[in-house]
Amino acid sequence: RDVYKRQAQVRSLGSLLSNDRLQRMLEFEALAANKRDVYPVASFLADVRGGLWKELNSGAPIDAFRRRLQRVYLETMNTKINPPAPAPGGQGGGGGFGQQAPVGTADFRPILKAEMRALDASLAAAIGRTSDTMTRAHLQDARDQIKMMLSTEK
Repeated sequence: RDVYKRQAQVRSLGSLLSNDRLQRMLEFEALAANKRDVYPVASFLADVRGGLWKELNSGAPIDAFRRRLQRVYLETMNTKINPPAPAPGGQGGGGGFGQQAPVGTADFRPILKAEMRALDASLAAAIGRTSDTMTRAHLQDARDQIKMMLSTEK
């Protein structure tokens, strides 16, 4: 059962943070005549982070389900910042009718990295506010993951 819940979290976050969605948001932001009508990618990502990590402000313990969701978020962000190398003999640029090359992350990678730096700062501040041992360990581990994803960037 736990596997199904994790898969649901992966699918939901994958859809919410899909490369196509982020790219469309960037394009709309660049082309919009009235910038007040735009939901900037930076604001969107900050809102997602704020919702997924809401316990950081309150110092409340983070339960196992939320910790798993937060780990899935970090894994998703890592995949976007450090995308896997294309498989040999894979898509060669999306040449056929109806095929498109997958959207890369180069256009929005800088804002993703900025999000991870902002999250790291919030995590650092939150570690001192929590008295829950499991939450503290989770927050420290999240900081380690962020440090690793930013240092191994391709």
